[in-house]
Amino acid sequence: MRMKRTLLLIMLVGTIPLLTSCWNAREIDKIFFAHAVGVDYKDGQYIIYTQLANFQGLSREGAQTGKPTAQVGKGTGETIDTAFHDMYRSTQRRIFWGHLSAVVFSEAALEHAFQDTLDLFTRFRETRYTMWVFGTDQPLIELLSTFPIQEPTNAFSRLGDPSDIYRQSSYVEPMRLFQLIRDYYEPGKTVLLPQITVDRRRWREGGSQRPQLAIQAVGLIKDKNFKGWLNREQLRGSRWMNPATQRAPLVLKEKDKTVAVVISQKPDVKIEPQVKGGRAYFRIQVKLKGTVIQLNQHSTEEKLASLAEEEIKKQILKTYRLALEKKADIYQLSQVLYRKNPDQWHQLTEKGVLQLDQDSIQSIQVDMKIRHTGKNELVPELEKRDRLDWTR
Repeated sequence: MRMKRTLLLIMLVGTIPLLTSCWNAREIDKIFFAHAVGVDYKDGQYIIYTQLANFQGLSREGAQTGKPTAQVGKGTGETIDTAFHDMYRSTQRRIFWGHLSAVVFSEAALEHAFQDTLDLFTRFRETRYTMWVFGTDQPLIELLSTFPIQEPTNAFSRLGDPSDIYRQSSYVEPMRLFQLIRDYYEPGKTVLLPQITVDRRRWREGGSQRPQLAIQAVGLIKDKNFKGWLNREQLRGSRWMNPATQRAPLVLKEKDKTVAVVISQKPDVKIEPQVKGGRAYFRIQVKLKGTVIQLNQHSTEEKLASLAEEEIKKQILKTYRLALEKKADIYQLSQVLYRKNPDQWHQLTEKGVLQLDQDSIQSIQVDMKIRHTGKNELVPELEKRDRLDWTR
């Protein structure tokens, strides 16, 4: 029995050198983690800004050291890669890119350095296809130096988690890198790149203004060329053409007076292409369900649904025409024809471009169903009280 135990012990000890281990591993507190990268282009030079992830506030000791801040490094080079190596010259520790959450392109980078940057981030082994992508028309250093309120780390800013607020108020749908690549190389597709900016007006802390990141517009990229921006007001119609819309408000007016506000969710969109006389035309059908969230005047469900349908039609058509002025196809009409009838698409396009005009949308049919009216009936509370007082 002792002999068996001795042999077993010898065998166990002998296998220890064969066990794998992380001989080359580095302790995480000795590594910098990149959180976001900004890409700019000026005078033939690539300029990159790297925002490091700040985990200081997540620990009790870090929370006591004061308000957390964002650290941003800068590099310049003749190529995008040499710009990063220029930044490496002054970094104090190795930078790990496996947790990179976002890439922000300046307007100049969208025009001159877009494909080069995509090639780098899709080729480099540490970066992932799931990081968020944005454009901006503001200084990158200011944008990446903005820290979120009520958060101990910049990992919870709009750069790291833009989808959370989109579920509450849907205007501009966030985009990941793999979605950008898919739309960028897909025939007949227009990329709707979210624009991120610094909002200096809406938040204050201790009596002082507190800048915060905001998604205010989209950048239009068609046929691998940047076409310009559409702001929040100009984009109102796109909400009803996007099945991903989670929650969007619609103000209903009659004779310039607000009647009600309806919240709509997840529109059902169908686009039917038709070719006549060598041109493509499209019929759009949108079905929505709405909830009355605010009521200023007594009304009926039928009346509110009718007002909503007319307003949505106007917004859809207005957004389409504004995008058309920038030579962009914001509703992906060309892509619809390409998917449903590729032979006709090839016949009607020139170098992959389908000619569209204001008459290309032949009809828009909107069907709004008022699902419920919230906790109250379709009579304002003040009017209810007035009626009760009059009957007494």
